[in-house]
Amino acid sequence: LDSIQAAVLRAYQMKADAIRLRSRDREEETDRARRAEQIRLCFTLAENPIAPAGSYNLYMRIAGPDEAILRLGDGDAYSFVFQQDTLQYSVKGVIDYQNKEVSSCLYWERTADFEPGVYSVSLFTDDLRLGETSVTLR
Repeated sequence: LDSIQAAVLRAYQMKADAIRLRSRDREEETDRARRAEQIRLCFTLAENPIAPAGSYNLYMRIAGPDEAILRLGDGDAYSFVFQQDTLQYSVKGVIDYQNKEVSSCLYWERTADFEPGVYSVSLFTDDLRLGETSVTLR
């Protein structure tokens, strides 16, 4: 393994869920499209003593059953450049990585009703595709 590959972030335990909000902001997982209010992606970044520490942009891309990317808008404000391609994202977050294992979640707030089907959820930084998972709604 060369040092360039070894110095990167790695995500594991990626899990996407559809969430319904209950009273007192309690989250409840659901598999029903009409009940889902959010899609939540939780993941853990692995400990890596040689990865550069600091703030990292995280981009969650959700492709709906029609393969369209769920997003708030079409402009540059909702896109990032990944390996010379400009990609739309659903949610942007920032994580402070200090070479220790860190767990986090990103949330997509529904802007229109979810359709039944499979939602593919990918996680990126500015330089890397960290992983992909999916959630199925019925």
